[in-house]
Amino acid sequence: IGAFRPAPTEPRHLSVWISPLDMVELIRCSIDAPAIHYCVAYGVSANARSFWDNREAASLGYTPRDNAEDFAAKILAAAPAEDLAAAPFHGGWYCAMDFTGNLEAID
Repeated sequence: IGAFRPAPTEPRHLSVWISPLDMVELIRCSIDAPAIHYCVAYGVSANARSFWDNREAASLGYTPRDNAEDFAAKILAAAPAEDLAAAPFHGGWYCAMDFTGNLEAID
């Protein structure tokens, strides 16, 4: 599950946000899906900047409706500089909290 909140509030959310409407739909589709042995489905809305491949979610019948891009101008106008330690990690700032390594060594 990406950033589950009423609206995206920071630049990273433009990629990973899931709206309340889409979250309810993803859960409904997951419960009602035909028997699927295994599926990796990210909890994200239809964000134009998404960096997760979420094609598998369609097998559940999930079709997100919302897009964080609707909030992009406001967020980017007020955004602080990007956290370069958090940017390359799947979990964002959670992964970078105690990071002390060399950013240039990350491929």
